[in-house]
Amino acid sequence: MGEPICPRVPIALYQLFCERFEKLLSASKDIVFLSDGAEWIKQWIDRSYPNALQILDRRATPYYHAVEHLAQTVQGLLLPNGWLENQRNLLLESQLDRVVENLKALKWLAVDKRDKLLNYYEKNRYRMDYQAYRQAGYCIGSGAIEAAHRTLIQQRMKRSGQRCSPERAQQLLKLRVAFKNKRNHLMTDTINRAA
Repeated sequence: MGEPICPRVPIALYQLFCERFEKLLSASKDIVFLSDGAEWIKQWIDRSYPNALQILDRRATPYYHAVEHLAQTVQGLLLPNGWLENQRNLLLESQLDRVVENLKALKWLAVDKRDKLLNYYEKNRYRMDYQAYRQAGYCIGSGAIEAAHRTLIQQRMKRSGQRCSPERAQQLLKLRVAFKNKRNHLMTDTINRAA
């Protein structure tokens, strides 16, 4: 288990997360990670779950991280109508090589910007087969979990004057999840155990 890879995470919380996560994974035969491309997450997955499938996250917005980086790279260039949308569709169809060709064909794009984006695509190529992931029934976006995080956790925990210990926060989150899922028996169980 070792030290947390992300220095902002307290070690006790990291260890608790790992224990619970390992229990969930031991029951799974297929392991799929959907992540945003952060290098520390990739390294952790590579080290801890070398046989897992990794998918580069599609944000809640209509563009993938890959398209988002592309849009930032070509910002300010005069592009044909629909060019960026076409690249997005090509990525959905797992046509990364065509996106790379189209990017290289842009005459007015600064070489350093182009190379940086090409390196990003090459580094993440192995987890950008979106067409195959969709055909296999895998989620290719984290919009639902990000929205749940906002409505389940942030909305309640970031109110003015809210303070609580990690243990109380955990109990509150369990209640919040049960409430949002209309699972009254779980709410009653959690309250009775806390009393």
